[in-house]
Amino acid sequence: MNKIYLKELYLIYPVENLFHQLTKDLVIKIDEKEYPNWVFYFNKDNKITFQYNINNGNFWCNYKLYWSIFYEKFGFNYNQVKDITKDMVEEHFKLGGITPQCSSQVNYL
Repeated sequence: MNKIYLKELYLIYPVENLFHQLTKDLVIKIDEKEYPNWVFYFNKDNKITFQYNINNGNFWCNYKLYWSIFYEKFGFNYNQVKDITKDMVEEHFKLGGITPQCSSQVNYL
């Protein structure tokens, strides 16, 4: 999905606002001893919303806490959620070159 189309979507749908609502209270946790290549993003209920593998750029998204909300709220398909997530994470988390992926089993690997 190109950036022009994404920007049009943001004007039609409050996608960016939803992203901010889902990510505003996240806490980053890093355990260099046990999980040296991972960055974990926990929500206020101490559940993992995202986990990022710094070696390969995979950015795993929790299906229930994040990915499915875009399906339900906007009717987006997998690739649309992936593209929106990539754009938002790169812009707001300042992480370049990520590959968003969905998992119902996002947790410590």
